Amino acid sequence: MKLNFLISYAFFLLFCTIFVVQAQTTVTQNKKRDKEDIIYLKDGSIIRGQLLNIDNEEKVKIEIVGGSIFAFDTGEIDSIGQVVKKGIIVKKRRPIIYRNKGFYNHTSTPIRSGITGQGSLAIGLGIHSVSGYQFNQYLAGGVGIGVDLYDGTTLIPVYGDFRGYIFDKSGSLFYNVNLGYGFFSHTNNWFGSNVIDGKGGLFTQGIIGYRFPSRWSSHLTLSMGVTFQKAQLTVEEWFWGIEPTISTQNISFRRTFIALGILF
Repeated sequence: MKLNFLISYAFFLLFCTIFVVQAQTTVTQNKKRDKEDIIYLKDGSIIRGQLLNIDNEEKVKIEIVGGSIFAFDTGEIDSIGQVVKKGIIVKKRRPIIYRNKGFYNHTSTPIRSGITGQGSLAIGLGIHSVSGYQFNQYLAGGVGIGVDLYDGTTLIPVYGDFRGYIFDKSGSLFYNVNLGYGFFSHTNNWFGSNVIDGKGGLFTQGIIGYRFPSRWSSHLTLSMGVTFQKAQLTVEEWFWGIEPTISTQNISFRRTFIALGILF
């Protein structure tokens, strides 16, 4: 009698488990049938079906009625939406995108710091803009121009820009090398002395940074690096009770920096 009860109870538990699993499966399938994913392509095409993935940074796959599966590059997609049977849009979002080929512009605002010839800390601001062409993931080339402040002296560097990305995805570390010439612009005061003339010099910098993932054609960037800028300044110096003297000083500015930028 007791054995029969246990067997009946075991069959009852098994039946309940199968029923719950089947009910959950049915609900999930009904939910999928009640909603339809839509991919809006940049060429105007609209693809309807069930998304198989959305946050893959290389391809977005969708299964249409009949079982056929299509894959699209993220660069082909304008946005992704979802509708219920009544046609009410419940969500619409863009895929995570990036480009490894094409024209680019990167504008950044470096904040530089270093030690002056007198041993004091110097902080200078700047703004740079670079335009060029990305050939592939690892190589891009362009031309940049900037305005930099060094201890009250303003220089305008014009340089070649070479860069690449370590990871083949939207969020990626990048490396960057610049080489060019910094033109002397002007100064009002340099270490308490009057600058009456100046010349620019070699400009180089090495950078490593991070391109933040984005669902748009632009990305925020955060970078750090080292700048070397040479200059020659003609300075008129004076001291109390002594005739002013004129001297030419070769300066080599060495600065570390961090920069926030936007990449198109």
